[in-house]
Amino acid sequence: MYYDQNGNEYPYGYESYEYEPYRYVTEYDDDYYDEREQPQTFLVPPNAIQQELNRGRRGHFYQTRLASYNRMMLIQLLGVNQNTGMVSMNVYLPQQRRWVQHQEHFTDMSGLTYLGPYPPRGVPFPQQPPRPPRPWWCPQFPWHPACR
Repeated sequence: MYYDQNGNEYPYGYESYEYEPYRYVTEYDDDYYDEREQPQTFLVPPNAIQQELNRGRRGHFYQTRLASYNRMMLIQLLGVNQNTGMVSMNVYLPQQRRWVQHQEHFTDMSGLTYLGPYPPRGVPFPQQPPRPPRPWWCPQFPWHPACR
């Protein structure tokens, strides 16, 4: 009879028992896949984004996973192009404490959590882009949309 380091018996001899438990776990651990343990990704279709905008939530704040940043990001939703599927947004970069303009395809976004019309506490409002200069002829045509 053969015994291992824990005192367990190997009835057929140590030579016939070639199983190494710790090596087996680390060797195959990367290949192990269990669908129940994987997080589900919920893609955000463009009609869902358009529905949010139709509710009057343009400029409101959301949390979503962006593929270009590979993590959950705080965004300010600005619009969506239904023809191309591109979503316009401001993205908050917490390390730099600033907002950047960004566009992402809707297939690269997963999950969309509404946070409200104000950014979370401690996050500054994004700065509004400067208004383009008015045309020189605005004093003569103040009713024109470019002059409003």
